[in-house]
Amino acid sequence: MEEKKLQIPEGYVFDRVENGEVILRKVGGALPKTWTACLNKPGGGNRLGEMEHLNCPSSLNAVPKGMRKPMFALCQLLVCRNAWWKQLGWEPDWKNQGQKKYCIGFIKGRVDTTMNEGSNRILAFPTPEAQGEFLRTFRDLIEEAKELL
Repeated sequence: MEEKKLQIPEGYVFDRVENGEVILRKVGGALPKTWTACLNKPGGGNRLGEMEHLNCPSSLNAVPKGMRKPMFALCQLLVCRNAWWKQLGWEPDWKNQGQKKYCIGFIKGRVDTTMNEGSNRILAFPTPEAQGEFLRTFRDLIEEAKELL
């Protein structure tokens, strides 16, 4: 099989191969700064389907008393985190013990930041700058969900 190397232009990352064509995805640009902005997918549509199960009254009845708001905040954070990961062109490789992951968690009774290489954290980012910006941008949701982090 013949190999051919392609130079990926700056600002793009490999997305997939489709019908023999290499599809690149543009990364960078402004990160979404609100929950509703995180819901909007580039090119139209939204990510509400990612939270569809929360609209089901029977599943909400199973949530322990006092946990609905924290659980909903956590789901919102996950949608926002996923939107940021996509925009940044990054996803953590939990098997790679050498990949640095800049995390936000509830540590020793307060919301705090750490750098981890081997442990999984729900709110992980590729750089300390992205970590800090996410914390500043979504602090209210993080505070609401902190006991679940």
